[in-house]
Amino acid sequence: MQEALQILREDKNDIAQGVKLGRSLFATLPENNRLVQREKTRWFLENTKDECFADMYLHPHEIRFNINSLFAFIDRSGLEFGGFSNPKVWQLDRLLGNNPELLAKAQALPQRLQYRLLELLDTDIAHYEFFLFAPPLPKLDTDRDEVLLSAKPLRHPCIMGWSSKSLFNPDYEVCNLTDTEFEFMEQANQSLTTAQILAGNSQLSLATVRSLLSKRLLLFAVN
Repeated sequence: MQEALQILREDKNDIAQGVKLGRSLFATLPENNRLVQREKTRWFLENTKDECFADMYLHPHEIRFNINSLFAFIDRSGLEFGGFSNPKVWQLDRLLGNNPELLAKAQALPQRLQYRLLELLDTDIAHYEFFLFAPPLPKLDTDRDEVLLSAKPLRHPCIMGWSSKSLFNPDYEVCNLTDTEFEFMEQANQSLTTAQILAGNSQLSLATVRSLLSKRLLLFAVN
């Protein structure tokens, strides 16, 4: 879509005109067009904002990467790869789970090669969302109760729809909160530790916290 708009645009510097042209192009293409379907199923909510639409389709410094060139760029940066922000997309069992033997063979590959294989097998992957960090980066072991209790929870900044009990997590998946999960989320503002929040409400527990973690609705800070 980016290159198509570059071809059609008369004034490459007129962003407003480019957004208008892009929206007109999406409205004109057949309903079953792959670009139209991708926009509607993945980016429609975000791209209702003109600035988001322009960033995705009209960015003047758009560069096409694949996994190999992406990690070559990361390696040159001096930073380390902290993981994708949409990790479920990068799980091989999503595509190969029906064949345990083939899945095991793929999972035995080096991690970067697994990512490249998955990218080749799923042509819908066209957007990278990831974290980089300057080492060393301390990691929070949320499997340990004492670590989780001493940490300060924070509502994930990429959720959409708060403060409703039905909202979108960072992967744009709908999450329906229980009453106890909602109560914990209300107090998750990084001013109290998990232990302090639990002490103030007997209905809350670490199970509640781990449920919210599994839904990717919380981040934690440590002193």
